[in-house]
Amino acid sequence: MINNEEFLLSYPNASPTVEKKMTIDGFRKDANLICKYPARYQHLLRTGDIERIEHYCPELDEYRKRVPIDDFYFIFAGKDLRSTTSMMGHGLLAVSGIDSHGATREHAFTFLADLRNAKLLPSLYMAFVSGLDGVFSLKPLSEEISRYSQIEKREVWKLRLKFKNNQKEFLKLALWELKDARPSYRFQSFNCATLTLHTLAIAAPHLLRHEKVFVSPVDIYKAISEEKLIAETELILDETHLANDLNEYSTNIPIHEIQDSNFGLVIGETTHLTFLGAANYFHTPSNGNRGFLKIGALKYDVENEEIADITLYEVLDLNNNSGTSIHMDIGIYRDRYSANDKMNASILMSLGKTISTEKLSASLLFGGRLDGETGINPILEHYLAVNIAENGSLTTRLVHQSLNGNAQLFTKSSINWRLSEVLVGSLGLHYNDTENEKSSSVFLRLDYHF
Repeated sequence: MINNEEFLLSYPNASPTVEKKMTIDGFRKDANLICKYPARYQHLLRTGDIERIEHYCPELDEYRKRVPIDDFYFIFAGKDLRSTTSMMGHGLLAVSGIDSHGATREHAFTFLADLRNAKLLPSLYMAFVSGLDGVFSLKPLSEEISRYSQIEKREVWKLRLKFKNNQKEFLKLALWELKDARPSYRFQSFNCATLTLHTLAIAAPHLLRHEKVFVSPVDIYKAISEEKLIAETELILDETHLANDLNEYSTNIPIHEIQDSNFGLVIGETTHLTFLGAANYFHTPSNGNRGFLKIGALKYDVENEEIADITLYEVLDLNNNSGTSIHMDIGIYRDRYSANDKMNASILMSLGKTISTEKLSASLLFGGRLDGETGINPILEHYLAVNIAENGSLTTRLVHQSLNGNAQLFTKSSINWRLSEVLVGSLGLHYNDTENEKSSSVFLRLDYHF
Protein backbone atom coordinates (compact mmCIF):
# COMPACT_ATOMS: atom_id res chain seq x y z
CA MET A 1 0.00 0.00 0.00
CA ILE A 2 1.18 3.53 -0.79
CA ASN A 3 0.68 5.38 2.46
CA ASN A 4 2.04 8.92 2.33
CA GLU A 5 0.71 12.45 2.17
CA GLU A 6 1.69 12.92 -1.49
CA PHE A 7 -0.75 10.20 -2.52
CA LEU A 8 -3.48 10.00 0.13
CA LEU A 9 -5.69 12.87 1.31
CA SER A 10 -6.57 10.91 4.45
CA TYR A 11 -2.93 10.38 5.49
CA PRO A 12 -1.89 9.42 8.19
CA ASN A 13 -5.22 7.83 9.20
CA ALA A 14 -5.93 6.33 5.80
CA SER A 15 -9.01 4.23 5.08
CA PRO A 16 -11.06 3.69 1.90
CA THR A 17 -14.16 5.30 3.42
CA VAL A 18 -12.38 8.39 4.71
CA GLU A 19 -10.32 8.74 1.53
CA LYS A 20 -13.44 8.60 -0.65
CA LYS A 21 -15.25 11.26 1.40
CA MET A 22 -12.24 13.57 1.51
CA THR A 23 -11.72 13.16 -2.25
CA ILE A 24 -15.33 14.05 -3.08
CA ASP A 25 -15.29 17.02 -0.72
CA GLY A 26 -11.93 18.12 -2.11
CA PHE A 27 -13.11 18.02 -5.73
CA ARG A 28 -16.18 20.10 -4.90
CA LYS A 29 -14.15 22.71 -3.03
CA ASP A 30 -11.22 22.93 -5.47
CA ALA A 31 -11.55 21.70 -9.07
CA ASN A 32 -7.76 21.90 -9.46
CA LEU A 33 -7.54 18.79 -7.28
CA ILE A 34 -9.05 16.83 -10.17
CA CYS A 35 -5.87 17.54 -12.12
CA LYS A 36 -3.87 15.67 -9.47
CA TYR A 37 -6.32 12.78 -9.13
CA PRO A 38 -8.00 12.35 -12.55
CA ALA A 39 -8.40 8.57 -12.20
CA ARG A 40 -10.32 8.98 -8.96
CA TYR A 41 -12.53 11.60 -10.55
CA GLN A 42 -13.30 9.30 -13.48
CA HIS A 43 -14.09 6.42 -11.10
CA LEU A 44 -16.43 8.55 -8.99
CA LEU A 45 -18.23 9.75 -12.12
CA ARG A 46 -18.68 6.16 -13.28
CA THR A 47 -20.10 5.07 -9.91
CA GLY A 48 -22.39 8.11 -9.69
CA ASP A 49 -20.81 9.39 -6.47
CA ILE A 50 -20.06 12.84 -7.89
CA GLU A 51 -21.42 15.21 -10.50
CA ARG A 52 -19.43 16.59 -13.42
CA ILE A 53 -17.21 19.51 -12.38
CA GLU A 54 -15.61 21.98 -14.75
CA HIS A 55 -11.81 21.78 -14.60
CA TYR A 56 -8.79 22.82 -16.64
CA CYS A 57 -5.60 20.74 -16.47
CA PRO A 58 -2.86 21.95 -18.87
CA GLU A 59 -0.15 19.68 -17.41
CA LEU A 60 -2.39 16.62 -17.74
CA ASP A 61 -3.21 17.60 -21.32
CA GLU A 62 0.51 17.93 -22.07
CA TYR A 63 1.09 14.46 -20.59
CA ARG A 64 -1.54 13.02 -22.93
CA LYS A 65 0.20 14.63 -25.91
CA ARG A 66 3.78 13.69 -24.97
CA VAL A 67 2.96 10.15 -23.83
CA PRO A 68 0.31 8.84 -26.22
CA ILE A 69 -1.11 5.55 -24.98
CA ASP A 70 -2.93 3.21 -27.32
CA ASP A 71 -1.52 -0.07 -25.96
CA PHE A 72 -0.02 -1.39 -22.74
CA TYR A 73 2.82 -3.91 -22.55
CA PHE A 74 4.51 -5.97 -19.89
CA ILE A 75 8.25 -6.19 -20.55
CA PHE A 76 10.16 -9.12 -19.03
CA ALA A 77 13.96 -9.28 -19.19
CA GLY A 78 15.07 -12.85 -18.56
CA LYS A 79 16.91 -14.07 -15.50
CA ASP A 80 20.69 -13.92 -15.47
CA LEU A 81 22.20 -15.97 -12.65
CA ARG A 82 25.63 -14.53 -13.46
CA SER A 83 24.61 -11.12 -12.12
CA THR A 84 23.57 -10.13 -8.60
CA THR A 85 20.96 -7.61 -9.73
CA SER A 86 19.47 -9.81 -12.46
CA MET A 87 19.00 -13.18 -10.80
CA MET A 88 15.24 -12.80 -10.65
CA GLY A 89 14.79 -11.10 -14.00
CA HIS A 90 13.27 -7.65 -14.45
CA GLY A 91 9.76 -6.57 -15.27
CA LEU A 92 8.27 -3.20 -16.16
CA LEU A 93 5.16 -1.63 -17.63
CA ALA A 94 5.40 -0.03 -21.07
CA VAL A 95 3.06 1.93 -23.32
CA SER A 96 2.83 2.65 -27.03
CA GLY A 97 0.84 5.22 -28.97
CA ILE A 98 0.73 7.48 -32.00
CA ASP A 99 1.34 11.18 -31.37
CA SER A 100 -0.22 14.19 -33.09
CA HIS A 101 2.41 14.02 -35.85
CA GLY A 102 1.60 10.40 -36.69
CA ALA A 103 4.80 9.02 -35.11
CA THR A 104 4.77 5.95 -32.85
CA ARG A 105 6.11 6.61 -29.37
CA GLU A 106 6.96 3.97 -26.76
CA HIS A 107 7.70 4.67 -23.10
CA ALA A 108 8.61 2.58 -20.05
CA PHE A 109 7.23 3.19 -16.56
CA THR A 110 9.59 1.92 -13.88
CA PHE A 111 9.64 1.88 -10.09
CA LEU A 112 12.96 1.63 -8.28
CA ALA A 113 14.73 2.43 -5.04
CA ASP A 114 16.38 5.83 -4.80
CA LEU A 115 20.05 4.97 -4.08
CA ARG A 116 21.64 8.27 -5.08
CA ASN A 117 22.84 9.07 -1.54
CA ALA A 118 22.77 5.55 -0.14
CA LYS A 119 25.60 3.87 1.79
CA LEU A 120 26.00 0.09 1.73
CA LEU A 121 25.11 -1.06 5.26
CA PRO A 122 22.38 1.52 6.00
CA SER A 123 20.83 0.87 2.58
CA LEU A 124 20.74 -2.89 3.22
CA TYR A 125 18.89 -2.28 6.48
CA MET A 126 16.44 0.10 4.84
CA ALA A 127 15.88 -2.18 1.84
CA PHE A 128 14.70 -5.02 4.09
CA VAL A 129 13.39 -3.32 7.26
CA SER A 130 12.60 0.39 7.33
CA GLY A 131 12.22 0.91 3.57
CA LEU A 132 14.02 3.00 0.96
CA ASP A 133 12.50 5.93 -0.89
CA GLY A 134 10.87 4.63 -4.05
CA VAL A 135 10.70 6.73 -7.21
CA PHE A 136 8.83 6.42 -10.51
CA SER A 137 10.62 6.97 -13.78
CA LEU A 138 9.39 7.53 -17.33
CA LYS A 139 11.90 6.70 -20.10
CA PRO A 140 11.88 5.87 -23.80
CA LEU A 141 11.27 2.12 -24.03
CA SER A 142 14.08 1.74 -26.57
CA GLU A 143 16.63 2.67 -23.88
CA GLU A 144 15.42 -0.07 -21.53
CA ILE A 145 15.26 -2.74 -24.23
CA SER A 146 18.71 -1.79 -25.54
CA ARG A 147 20.19 -2.09 -22.05
CA TYR A 148 18.70 -5.53 -21.41
CA SER A 149 19.14 -6.97 -24.89
CA GLN A 150 22.24 -5.37 -26.43
CA ILE A 151 24.31 -4.61 -23.33
CA GLU A 152 23.31 -7.36 -20.88
CA LYS A 153 22.64 -9.93 -23.64
CA ARG A 154 19.37 -11.06 -22.13
CA GLU A 155 16.19 -12.23 -23.78
CA VAL A 156 13.45 -9.61 -23.65
CA TRP A 157 9.81 -10.64 -23.82
CA LYS A 158 7.40 -7.92 -24.94
CA LEU A 159 3.79 -8.81 -24.15
CA ARG A 160 0.99 -6.66 -25.55
CA LEU A 161 -1.84 -6.71 -23.04
CA LYS A 162 -5.44 -7.41 -23.90
CA PHE A 163 -7.12 -4.39 -22.27
CA LYS A 164 -10.39 -2.75 -23.32
CA ASN A 165 -10.44 0.98 -24.15
CA ASN A 166 -12.00 1.95 -20.80
CA GLN A 167 -9.33 -0.08 -18.96
CA LYS A 168 -6.57 1.66 -20.93
CA GLU A 169 -7.97 5.12 -20.21
CA PHE A 170 -8.36 4.43 -16.49
CA LEU A 171 -4.84 2.99 -16.18
CA LYS A 172 -3.43 5.92 -18.15
CA LEU A 173 -4.90 8.36 -15.61
CA ALA A 174 -3.81 6.21 -12.67
CA LEU A 175 -0.20 6.35 -13.88
CA TRP A 176 -0.47 10.14 -13.84
CA GLU A 177 -1.55 10.00 -10.19
CA LEU A 178 1.33 7.70 -9.28
CA LYS A 179 4.01 10.05 -10.60
CA ASP A 180 3.97 12.13 -7.39
CA ALA A 181 3.77 9.16 -5.02
CA ARG A 182 6.97 8.06 -3.30
CA PRO A 183 6.11 4.64 -1.89
CA SER A 184 8.52 2.99 0.47
CA TYR A 185 10.63 0.38 -1.34
CA ARG A 186 11.23 -2.90 0.50
CA PHE A 187 13.08 -5.63 -1.36
CA GLN A 188 11.11 -8.54 0.09
CA SER A 189 7.60 -7.06 0.32
CA PHE A 190 7.12 -3.99 -1.90
CA ASN A 191 9.57 -3.97 -4.78
CA CYS A 192 9.34 -3.14 -8.49
CA ALA A 193 7.47 -6.37 -9.23
CA THR A 194 4.95 -5.78 -6.42
CA LEU A 195 4.21 -2.27 -7.65
CA THR A 196 3.94 -3.43 -11.29
CA LEU A 197 1.46 -6.16 -10.36
CA HIS A 198 -0.65 -3.72 -8.34
CA THR A 199 -0.53 -1.16 -11.15
CA LEU A 200 -1.73 -3.69 -13.72
CA ALA A 201 -4.46 -4.71 -11.27
CA ILE A 202 -5.91 -1.19 -11.57
CA ALA A 203 -7.09 -2.25 -15.03
CA ALA A 204 -7.48 -5.97 -14.25
CA PRO A 205 -8.23 -6.44 -10.50
CA HIS A 206 -8.37 -10.25 -10.81
CA LEU A 207 -4.57 -10.24 -11.20
CA LEU A 208 -4.30 -9.78 -7.42
CA ARG A 209 -5.42 -13.38 -7.02
CA HIS A 210 -1.89 -14.28 -8.07
CA GLU A 211 -0.13 -12.13 -5.45
CA LYS A 212 2.33 -14.09 -3.34
CA VAL A 213 4.33 -13.42 -0.20
CA PHE A 214 7.21 -12.40 -2.44
CA VAL A 215 6.29 -11.24 -5.96
CA SER A 216 8.86 -11.67 -8.70
CA PRO A 217 8.75 -10.54 -12.36
CA VAL A 218 8.19 -14.15 -13.43
CA ASP A 219 5.09 -14.25 -11.21
CA ILE A 220 3.63 -11.32 -13.17
CA TYR A 221 4.36 -13.04 -16.49
CA LYS A 222 2.60 -16.19 -15.26
CA ALA A 223 -0.35 -14.22 -13.85
CA ILE A 224 -1.15 -12.33 -17.05
CA SER A 225 -0.69 -15.56 -19.03
CA GLU A 226 -3.06 -17.54 -16.80
CA GLU A 227 -5.64 -14.73 -16.94
CA LYS A 228 -5.40 -14.77 -20.77
CA LEU A 229 -4.44 -11.09 -20.95
CA ILE A 230 -1.70 -11.55 -23.56
CA ALA A 231 -2.76 -10.33 -27.01
CA GLU A 232 0.65 -10.67 -28.65
CA THR A 233 4.12 -11.91 -27.69
CA GLU A 234 7.42 -10.67 -29.12
CA LEU A 235 10.82 -12.13 -28.20
CA ILE A 236 13.64 -9.62 -28.64
CA LEU A 237 17.17 -11.03 -29.02
CA ASP A 238 20.55 -9.34 -29.14
CA GLU A 239 22.70 -9.20 -32.27
CA THR A 240 24.72 -12.27 -31.21
CA HIS A 241 21.61 -14.44 -31.22
CA LEU A 242 20.39 -12.93 -34.49
CA ALA A 243 23.72 -13.71 -36.16
CA ASN A 244 23.32 -17.41 -35.34
CA ASP A 245 20.89 -19.93 -36.77
CA LEU A 246 17.63 -19.22 -34.96
CA ASN A 247 16.36 -22.67 -35.89
CA GLU A 248 18.86 -24.05 -33.38
CA TYR A 249 18.11 -21.42 -30.74
CA SER A 250 16.35 -22.62 -27.60
CA THR A 251 14.99 -20.65 -24.69
CA ASN A 252 13.27 -21.05 -21.33
CA ILE A 253 9.74 -19.68 -21.70
CA PRO A 254 9.12 -17.68 -18.50
CA ILE A 255 5.82 -19.43 -17.69
CA HIS A 256 7.83 -22.66 -17.30
CA GLU A 257 10.35 -21.11 -14.88
CA ILE A 258 10.32 -22.76 -11.47
CA GLN A 259 8.83 -20.66 -8.65
CA ASP A 260 11.26 -18.84 -6.37
CA SER A 261 9.87 -19.67 -2.91
CA ASN A 262 10.09 -23.23 -1.62
CA PHE A 263 9.84 -25.65 1.29
CA GLY A 264 12.38 -28.47 1.52
CA LEU A 265 12.97 -31.77 3.31
CA VAL A 266 16.53 -33.05 3.77
CA ILE A 267 17.09 -36.60 5.05
CA GLY A 268 20.62 -37.69 5.87
CA GLU A 269 22.72 -37.90 9.01
CA THR A 270 20.10 -35.58 10.47
CA THR A 271 16.70 -34.49 9.18
CA HIS A 272 16.05 -30.86 8.30
CA LEU A 273 13.12 -28.81 7.12
CA THR A 274 13.99 -25.77 5.04
CA PHE A 275 12.20 -22.66 3.81
CA LEU A 276 13.36 -20.16 1.20
CA GLY A 277 11.46 -16.91 0.77
CA ALA A 278 13.24 -16.15 -2.53
CA ALA A 279 14.96 -16.89 -4.90
CA ASN A 280 17.06 -20.05 -5.64
CA TYR A 281 19.70 -22.45 -4.34
CA PHE A 282 23.01 -23.32 -5.97
CA HIS A 283 21.76 -26.86 -6.55
CA THR A 284 18.50 -25.82 -8.26
CA PRO A 285 18.71 -26.81 -11.96
CA SER A 286 18.11 -23.49 -13.70
CA ASN A 287 19.96 -21.56 -16.40
CA GLY A 288 23.27 -23.33 -15.86
CA ASN A 289 23.64 -22.88 -12.08
CA ARG A 290 25.92 -19.87 -12.48
CA GLY A 291 25.09 -18.53 -9.03
CA PHE A 292 22.33 -18.15 -6.51
CA LEU A 293 20.38 -15.63 -4.48
CA LYS A 294 18.81 -16.44 -1.10
CA ILE A 295 16.52 -14.03 0.71
CA GLY A 296 14.95 -15.11 3.99
CA ALA A 297 16.09 -18.75 4.25
CA LEU A 298 15.52 -20.96 7.30
CA LYS A 299 16.80 -24.44 8.21
CA TYR A 300 15.18 -26.34 11.09
CA ASP A 301 16.80 -29.39 12.74
CA VAL A 302 13.92 -31.82 13.30
CA GLU A 303 15.78 -34.27 15.54
CA ASN A 304 17.20 -31.63 17.90
CA GLU A 305 14.06 -29.46 17.61
CA GLU A 306 15.99 -26.26 17.00
CA ILE A 307 16.75 -23.73 14.30
CA ALA A 308 20.07 -24.50 12.63
CA ASP A 309 20.44 -21.60 10.16
CA ILE A 310 18.84 -18.26 9.38
CA THR A 311 20.00 -16.63 6.15
CA LEU A 312 18.96 -13.01 5.82
CA TYR A 313 20.65 -12.35 2.49
CA GLU A 314 23.14 -14.41 0.52
CA VAL A 315 24.29 -13.96 -3.05
CA LEU A 316 26.82 -15.82 -5.18
CA ASP A 317 27.63 -13.83 -8.30
CA LEU A 318 29.98 -15.93 -10.43
CA ASN A 319 30.41 -13.56 -13.34
CA ASN A 320 29.57 -9.93 -12.68
CA ASN A 321 30.42 -7.02 -14.97
CA SER A 322 33.84 -6.46 -13.41
CA GLY A 323 34.90 -10.06 -14.08
CA THR A 324 35.25 -10.75 -10.35
CA SER A 325 33.15 -13.46 -8.73
CA ILE A 326 31.60 -12.48 -5.39
CA HIS A 327 30.04 -14.37 -2.50
CA MET A 328 28.34 -12.43 0.30
CA ASP A 329 26.39 -14.01 3.15
CA ILE A 330 24.62 -12.30 6.07
CA GLY A 331 22.86 -14.52 8.57
CA ILE A 332 22.73 -16.29 11.93
CA TYR A 333 24.18 -19.78 12.00
CA ARG A 334 24.77 -22.62 14.45
CA ASP A 335 28.40 -23.78 14.28
CA ARG A 336 28.38 -27.40 15.47
CA TYR A 337 32.12 -27.70 14.94
CA SER A 338 33.16 -25.11 17.50
CA ALA A 339 33.26 -25.43 21.25
CA ASN A 340 30.07 -23.41 21.59
CA ASP A 341 26.94 -24.85 19.96
CA LYS A 342 25.08 -21.55 19.79
CA MET A 343 23.59 -19.34 17.13
CA ASN A 344 26.03 -16.65 16.05
CA ALA A 345 25.59 -13.69 13.72
CA SER A 346 27.89 -14.07 10.73
CA ILE A 347 29.03 -12.02 7.75
CA LEU A 348 30.99 -13.65 4.93
CA MET A 349 32.67 -11.97 1.98
CA SER A 350 34.85 -13.68 -0.62
CA LEU A 351 36.18 -12.74 -4.07
CA GLY A 352 37.60 -14.79 -6.89
CA LYS A 353 37.40 -15.92 -10.50
CA THR A 354 35.14 -18.17 -12.55
CA ILE A 355 35.83 -20.20 -15.68
CA SER A 356 32.65 -21.14 -17.50
CA THR A 357 31.34 -22.77 -20.68
CA GLU A 358 27.80 -23.41 -21.84
CA LYS A 359 27.64 -26.62 -19.76
CA LEU A 360 30.10 -26.02 -16.91
CA SER A 361 31.31 -23.40 -14.48
CA ALA A 362 34.16 -23.66 -11.96
CA SER A 363 34.98 -20.97 -9.39
CA LEU A 364 37.62 -20.29 -6.76
CA LEU A 365 37.07 -17.56 -4.16
CA PHE A 366 39.02 -16.36 -1.15
CA GLY A 367 37.82 -14.16 1.70
CA GLY A 368 36.88 -14.10 5.34
CA ARG A 369 34.01 -14.81 7.72
CA LEU A 370 33.26 -12.63 10.72
CA ASP A 371 31.11 -14.08 13.51
CA GLY A 372 30.25 -13.14 17.05
CA GLU A 373 32.17 -15.99 18.67
CA THR A 374 35.50 -16.40 16.88
CA GLY A 375 36.03 -13.09 15.11
CA ILE A 376 37.52 -13.03 11.61
CA ASN A 377 38.43 -16.35 9.98
CA PRO A 378 39.95 -16.83 6.49
CA ILE A 379 37.94 -18.92 4.06
CA LEU A 380 38.61 -20.56 0.67
CA GLU A 381 35.65 -21.67 -1.48
CA HIS A 382 35.32 -23.76 -4.63
CA TYR A 383 32.14 -24.13 -6.69
CA LEU A 384 31.53 -26.48 -9.58
CA ALA A 385 28.31 -26.79 -11.61
CA VAL A 386 27.74 -29.07 -14.61
CA ASN A 387 24.59 -29.27 -16.70
CA ILE A 388 24.07 -32.99 -17.30
CA ALA A 389 20.63 -32.70 -18.93
CA GLU A 390 17.94 -30.13 -19.68
CA ASN A 391 16.44 -30.59 -16.19
CA GLY A 392 19.46 -31.94 -14.35
CA SER A 393 22.75 -30.76 -12.89
CA LEU A 394 25.74 -31.86 -10.86
CA THR A 395 26.92 -29.37 -8.23
CA THR A 396 29.80 -29.34 -5.77
CA ARG A 397 30.68 -26.83 -3.09
CA LEU A 398 33.94 -27.12 -1.11
CA VAL A 399 34.71 -24.78 1.80
CA HIS A 400 38.07 -24.69 3.58
CA GLN A 401 38.28 -22.38 6.57
CA SER A 402 40.46 -21.73 9.58
CA LEU A 403 38.64 -21.50 12.92
CA ASN A 404 40.87 -20.28 15.77
CA GLY A 405 43.87 -21.64 13.86
CA ASN A 406 42.26 -25.06 13.27
CA ALA A 407 41.60 -26.12 9.68
CA GLN A 408 38.10 -27.22 8.72
CA LEU A 409 36.87 -28.71 5.46
CA PHE A 410 33.24 -28.96 4.33
CA THR A 411 32.17 -30.52 1.04
CA LYS A 412 28.72 -31.11 -0.44
CA SER A 413 28.14 -32.70 -3.85
CA SER A 414 24.81 -33.67 -5.35
CA ILE A 415 23.00 -34.73 -8.50
CA ASN A 416 19.92 -32.56 -8.89
CA TRP A 417 16.86 -33.08 -11.03
CA ARG A 418 13.72 -31.11 -11.72
CA LEU A 419 11.07 -33.78 -11.24
CA SER A 420 8.05 -31.64 -12.18
CA GLU A 421 6.91 -28.03 -12.48
CA VAL A 422 7.17 -27.65 -8.69
CA LEU A 423 9.51 -30.40 -7.41
CA VAL A 424 13.31 -30.63 -7.39
CA GLY A 425 15.06 -33.71 -6.02
CA SER A 426 18.72 -34.07 -5.01
CA LEU A 427 20.89 -37.05 -4.05
CA GLY A 428 24.29 -36.24 -2.66
CA LEU A 429 27.20 -36.66 -0.27
CA HIS A 430 28.14 -34.37 2.61
CA TYR A 431 31.70 -34.61 4.03
CA ASN A 432 33.12 -32.75 7.07
CA ASP A 433 36.67 -32.78 8.39
CA THR A 434 37.21 -30.73 11.57
CA GLU A 435 39.34 -30.82 14.71
CA ASN A 436 36.55 -32.54 16.64
CA GLU A 437 34.96 -34.69 13.97
CA LYS A 438 35.45 -36.36 10.62
CA SER A 439 32.24 -37.60 9.03
CA SER A 440 30.49 -38.30 5.76
CA SER A 441 26.85 -38.95 5.01
CA VAL A 442 24.57 -39.51 2.06
CA PHE A 443 21.54 -37.23 1.89
CA LEU A 444 18.30 -37.06 -0.03
CA ARG A 445 16.61 -33.71 -0.59
CA LEU A 446 13.19 -32.74 -1.97
CA ASP A 447 12.22 -29.08 -2.61
CA TYR A 448 8.63 -28.01 -3.25
CA HIS A 449 8.48 -24.67 -5.11
CA PHE A 450 5.43 -22.43 -4.81
